Amino acid sequence: MIVDKNCKAYSINSKFPNGNFTDNENVYIVDETTQEGKALKEKIIKNYPFFDFVEDTEGNLIDISIYPEIEYSIDKTQITTTETATITINDPAIITAIIDGQEYEVTDGMIEYSNENVGTHEIVLKALGYKDAKITIEVI
Repeated sequence: MIVDKNCKAYSINSKFPNGNFTDNENVYIVDETTQEGKALKEKIIKNYPFFDFVEDTEGNLIDISIYPEIEYSIDKTQITTTETATITINDPAIITAIIDGQEYEVTDGMIEYSNENVGTHEIVLKALGYKDAKITIEVI
């Protein structure tokens, strides 16, 4: 497996499990022939792209540091067309919320959501250094 040092994109080639099979020199090589390498490969795939690289003193990739979850609470996930759901963001202080396709910056830690359209709606919370949080609200 190779992992691009700039954008965290990874690529796997079973013919080259422990080498660089591209012309790109700006990659980490994860040795899939070892147990440690296999474990790191799975960790990268599972957590992509919500991690930072951990290097040894020689600049080799030895682990990843996984981003924490965005901490939030929601008072209800099912509302009627006349009700409001309240989402309280505990951490971090500033996030971006994508609500019904629109992007909003949330700086006060609170989102009040209502919708006149019956169905399932998704809110995505994003913040640098955190995993995205997806909230589903059903409007009945």
